[in-house]
Amino acid sequence: MKFTVKTKTYIIAEATAKTLSFKIKNVDIEELSFEPVGNYYVTNLDLAMWKAGRIFRKIVNTYTFGTDFPTITR
Repeated sequence: MKFTVKTKTYIIAEATAKTLSFKIKNVDIEELSFEPVGNYYVTNLDLAMWKAGRIFRKIVNTYTFGTDFPTITR
C-alpha cells in the first residue's frame, strides 16, 4: 500500500547530567491519503484512519532519534 500522512508530533526534551532524551508524548493525524497499488484500493477511509491511529498510538511514550545525545557535563 502507498500512503501519505501528515502528523503533528509532540515531543518532550529532557536533560540529565550528561545526555538529552526526546520522548514522544502525542501524535495527531492531520491528513491521510492513499494511492492505489495494483488492483488494491482503500474504500473504507474510516477504517483506514482508525488503523492509522492505532499504529501511531504505539509510538507514544517511546524515545526518538537524538535520545542519549551527549551534552556539556553539568
